[in-house]
Amino acid sequence: METLGAGRTARDRRTGETLAVKWVHPRCGRDHGQPADVERDCLAACRGHPYVVQLRDVAANPSNWDMFLVKEFVGARSLRDLIAGHARRRPFSEGETRALMRQLRAGVRTMHAAGIAHRDIKPRNILVGPGGALKICDFGMATTAAPPYERFMVGTLHYNTPEQLAGKGQYNAQAVDTWALGEVLAGLLAFYDDERMMAEAALEHRWFMEEADSPTVLEGLAGLAS
Repeated sequence: METLGAGRTARDRRTGETLAVKWVHPRCGRDHGQPADVERDCLAACRGHPYVVQLRDVAANPSNWDMFLVKEFVGARSLRDLIAGHARRRPFSEGETRALMRQLRAGVRTMHAAGIAHRDIKPRNILVGPGGALKICDFGMATTAAPPYERFMVGTLHYNTPEQLAGKGQYNAQAVDTWALGEVLAGLLAFYDDERMMAEAALEHRWFMEEADSPTVLEGLAGLAS
């Protein structure tokens, strides 16, 4: 076994496949705020989908209730790493941005159709596999996407919804994932260095003069995400 973040990598002696193994304790503690069996059930509900990390097996130690989630090994590189690498070279093209967002939208739709809300979608929790295939991972904060809605704020601050930040009680966990996808999209839309402008000039740009519900603005963003 080799160490990999919060887990380890292992090799299946029968097939030779490299796997990722995550240790969790379902009875005596909580993993990232949720019982470990919730993460197990969420992964199981998304079996067979190409844009969600796949659960291969679950092992348990009956003497102390330790649980081991055995998952496919995608690699150690995340979308955050991919974005950082592009920032040093060039921005993502429109075609690249569309391709990435299509994968993420498909993954989120699958989770929601299975009654699951991730609640912590961000570039760090999206793995990049061979050929640029994306895999949503880390379901430690996942919950049911159906009412009754959640009251406690979880996730990562910069990807939380206004409702969560306002602390006004219940929020729609499924909508949290949709909002987070928009934040991920914003991170992919980098500006070219030679197109930078001073703040005063930027605030006079036509984008800032249009209404928030302008069809031009909304249709443009919707087009990139489709």
